[in-house]
Amino acid sequence: MFKEMKLGTKLLVTFFAVGIIPFGIIAIVALVSGSNTMTEQAYEHLHSVQVVKKNQIEHYFQERLGDVSVLSGNPFVADALHKFNEAFEAAGGKTSGERYNTVESEYGPWLAQYKNAYGYYDLFLIHNNGNIVYTVVKESDLGENLITGPLRSSNLAECFQRAMGGKVTFEDFVPYAPSNNEPASFVCAPIRRDGRIYGIVALQIPLDKI
Repeated sequence: MFKEMKLGTKLLVTFFAVGIIPFGIIAIVALVSGSNTMTEQAYEHLHSVQVVKKNQIEHYFQERLGDVSVLSGNPFVADALHKFNEAFEAAGGKTSGERYNTVESEYGPWLAQYKNAYGYYDLFLIHNNGNIVYTVVKESDLGENLITGPLRSSNLAECFQRAMGGKVTFEDFVPYAPSNNEPASFVCAPIRRDGRIYGIVALQIPLDKI
């Protein structure tokens, strides 16, 4: 077909081909190069976001550890644990009765206000024998024992056991049965009384904060 064309037509086709082919190659190279550059920029942006989010999350958990550490050193909290434990034992291991209700009316409002003000899901007072003698939310974990009871394998029990060693501790998110098996994380700190670890205070971190 090319042989049958007139000379002028052949020249036009040749010049067109000579011009368009390099242009097309340049366009493809530019497109690929531009795509690679955009991809590199996208990855750099994602990496920057990753670093920022990582720092934010680390800072968030450091603040939570600071919260529970300060809370455990508050004499009001230590007194609350002592009074709640006495009322719990007097009621035969129940979180009810006139004595328990009196203690709750004295200490409960402040503890509930703290939980709400700092955005925690729940706040726990746990005696060193493992009994959960007080929680703000009062789910099925209230009154349970973290050493011998059904929650002994929970991340709250693990956090409690480590805090009883004298350290401020953190347990990562896993499903927690009393909270409808929703993922829950905990920070715990030992409460000292008369020179010994009397129990721990725990804060349950809600997943939506993360």
